[in-house]
Amino acid sequence: MNKKITFANKLMLRDETSVFFGPGVATLLEAIEKTGSVKDAAETMSLSYTKAWTMLRNTRRGIGEEVVDCAKGGIGGGRASLTEAGKALLERYKAFSAEADRAVAEVFGRHFDEK
Repeated sequence: MNKKITFANKLMLRDETSVFFGPGVATLLEAIEKTGSVKDAAETMSLSYTKAWTMLRNTRRGIGEEVVDCAKGGIGGGRASLTEAGKALLERYKAFSAEADRAVAEVFGRHFDEK
């Protein structure tokens, strides 16, 4: 091959019926943790607020637990943070993804490394 190629690996988690977690939801959870707000996290990702909540509901359905804890807004505004289940899911997914990337890189090298 004349051009250098590489791989892209996108891991998703699914239950018996559908995909409920992947890189997009992981990024959303990280943004919620950083901003303390679902609305602000969605904005940083150029997602609608409705889409962000759909992603969170699908994740809750997939693992059977809440991933975000929200306090209603008021004078100071609301706040959002990850639940223990949300933190655990995010950390496990990141570790799984990193390990899978290393494994896929090894296999990719065996098949596509041009020495």
